[in-house]
Amino acid sequence: MTVVLYYHQLGTEPSPLAVSPALFSEHLAVVAESGLRVVTAAELADAVREGSDVSDLVAITFDDGFAAAVSEAATRLAAAEMRATFFCVAGHLGGRSDWPSRLPDAPVEPLATADDLRTLAAGGHEIGSHGWTHAPLDGAADLERELVASRRALEDAVGAEVRTFAYPYGALPSAAAARVVAATYEAAYTTRIGRVSADSSRFELPRVDAHYVRDPRVLRRVLAGALDTYLGFRRLGSRTRRALRKDYVAVGAA
Repeated sequence: MTVVLYYHQLGTEPSPLAVSPALFSEHLAVVAESGLRVVTAAELADAVREGSDVSDLVAITFDDGFAAAVSEAATRLAAAEMRATFFCVAGHLGGRSDWPSRLPDAPVEPLATADDLRTLAAGGHEIGSHGWTHAPLDGAADLERELVASRRALEDAVGAEVRTFAYPYGALPSAAAARVVAATYEAAYTTRIGRVSADSSRFELPRVDAHYVRDPRVLRRVLAGALDTYLGFRRLGSRTRRALRKDYVAVGAA
């Protein structure tokens, strides 16, 4: 079964969202050593839709589109001859990660520009949508703007088709949002920890946070199909944090 890795920032700051550029290169070396074929998020979704064997695939994804991550990743992916998918926030291109739903202590950092994303697309990388304002889709949200307008704006910005979506905060969509996601995109990715199989739902595809496989030895074993108990433990902790965040937001809005 396939592992989809997801990263946020590439930097040296002490944050669970950040992986150092040097460590990212180590991760890429482990991926190369695994012998797995690196595909984009859309290509993996195609394989799932077709019912193909996905056991020899791996995907590398980035959420938010941080400028530093895009710059560092592009150089290091090119050196490794690999491609990735970058899920970007359409309403903040060239701006900062100061979206309304961010927690008060979350860092605000520069985001990649439309020119940066065009360069990525020209290099064979995929651009996906992460919404218009990074709004979670499990509550009240402007679905036309977050899902439909964000795709259109990103396609206009990069000159390439946008086929996939990543749920902000990993929040699974409300029933109404799920219908719009399915009508607008070919697949959607969660932050639910797990492996993608041929019978996975294309609109709830799991991923593995790079933070949980920070140690290259752990990543090597996960790519080899081991450590499912470890991933299950991490899944439980991740689910608890999402619930706490939702409670915090609900209390703050009351």
